[in-house]
Amino acid sequence: MKILIVDDEMDTVTTVKAFLFELAAEIDVAYNGKDGLNKLKQSPFDLLILDFMMSGMSGLDVCKIMKDNPKLRDIPVLLISALPITSPELDELLEEFNQTQMIRGVLEKPFSKKELLDEISRIVPAAA
Repeated sequence: MKILIVDDEMDTVTTVKAFLFELAAEIDVAYNGKDGLNKLKQSPFDLLILDFMMSGMSGLDVCKIMKDNPKLRDIPVLLISALPITSPELDELLEEFNQTQMIRGVLEKPFSKKELLDEISRIVPAAA
């Protein structure tokens, strides 16, 4: 399994990578939306773990570009956010992408290793 983590917080990326260690997955990282999109275009990924709030290009911007690209729209997205899962901003985003089923899950920061691994195994059953 190949996973891309896109988050502008180095601490979050380090934590998520440590949580994913036991999956024996190939992990790649990007620290902003633009670099994340470039990596998605260069190589196929089984899962994108994407921060909702990033400076510059947000997770929402990344999702909009992915949705309009036939090669990217089928990559499942696990959204991570410091915003509460029930926030209007997240509700709006999820509603917009509900039809494409691109966003397969949302985790509110901080989350536990178990929460992350459970969510990944739900989204990508081969990861279990």
